[in-house]
Amino acid sequence: MSDFTISTRPAEQNQSHISPICSPFSPGVPIEAHQPIFGREEVFRFIAAELLRFKSVNLIGERRIGKTSLLNHLLGNQDQHFQPSIHQLPLILVRLDLQDNISKAEQFYGKALRGLLEALPAQSVLQNKSLQSWLEPLQSLPEVTATEFENALKGLKDVGARPVLLIDEFERVFENHLKARFPFPDFFDGLRAQISASRIAMVLFTRQSLVRYFTQHSLTSTFPNYFLPLKITELDKEAADELLLRQPSDHPLTTEQARQARSWAGFHPCRLQCAGAAWYQANSEGKSAQWAKERYKEIVEPLGLINPSYLPVTSAKGLSYRLRQPRYWFPLSTVIGLGTLAWFHKIHWLTATLTWCKDNPLPAALAVLVVLIIVGKVNGEQAIKAALDKFLGEGKEGKK
Repeated sequence: MSDFTISTRPAEQNQSHISPICSPFSPGVPIEAHQPIFGREEVFRFIAAELLRFKSVNLIGERRIGKTSLLNHLLGNQDQHFQPSIHQLPLILVRLDLQDNISKAEQFYGKALRGLLEALPAQSVLQNKSLQSWLEPLQSLPEVTATEFENALKGLKDVGARPVLLIDEFERVFENHLKARFPFPDFFDGLRAQISASRIAMVLFTRQSLVRYFTQHSLTSTFPNYFLPLKITELDKEAADELLLRQPSDHPLTTEQARQARSWAGFHPCRLQCAGAAWYQANSEGKSAQWAKERYKEIVEPLGLINPSYLPVTSAKGLSYRLRQPRYWFPLSTVIGLGTLAWFHKIHWLTATLTWCKDNPLPAALAVLVVLIIVGKVNGEQAIKAALDKFLGEGKEGKK
């Protein structure tokens, strides 16, 4: 698109002069807005393109894949990613975390509205008296009804704001102990109505797709249709190497150390951060590669992110992991393929042999006799003598 630009090398921005005296890696915790993030350029381009059109997005990813890190980076680097054209109003981005003491719809609306009002330029709030009247009460009690939230969004639209909610852990609204407090369908229909009226856009960060959550809980609604999904995957090799090698450090990893780190961690960003932290400590203390590997396991195990390739094939997780990997399937499929080819070849050979024996009974009988003599099932001398006697006897009878 022509109405926004994005840097493809965020790690290079204002980083070259920094010489940290501590590890640049963040094992087990989301990276902060000022820290470099690697391999997510396509994700940022996708989000920017949709939000600049004021459309909503569902970012899907397993735990610790980096969803919160993406959220932090978007909030802290808005000028880098969102550059609306002269015909577009600026976006107002606000973070909302459903783990942050939000246990019912009224708290959801209240905290969202408070965040939006606080993010607005002061003159915009002063232009609308109704918005101004909301701000002080929400500081003490961030709770409003769905109707009050709708009215406030109408006021935001009047002052030319385009509010965007970045909502982390949105799947909590489907948890059994909270479902009644986010009533279906009212809660979802209300949000859908605000989205369809272009009063708000949202980026929902979830572990599974919205469609799957609605299906699992037997909820029928068009709400998920308003969110364009995008799955966040593991990094590629280039991004993994950048994470391990390109971050400024007083004890940087070597290329060989990065290769070993990838062999332990794969391409999962959190596991790579753990591997990098282990190597940083090993380098700073003069420890061996084996020590770094054991240290990596110590760091990653409490996070529940042990690389499944470490698990024995006899365990359910280890077997499941290997069956999903193409590199394990290739040798197995090759063996199966060759075995199948050999089996069909054997059948073809057997069929051809039987046909030849039927058409050539005497040579076939002689061939069988030779085989029996060779394997010791028939005495060779007796067999030859019997054959000669039969042949000579038939010859004498013919002369008579």
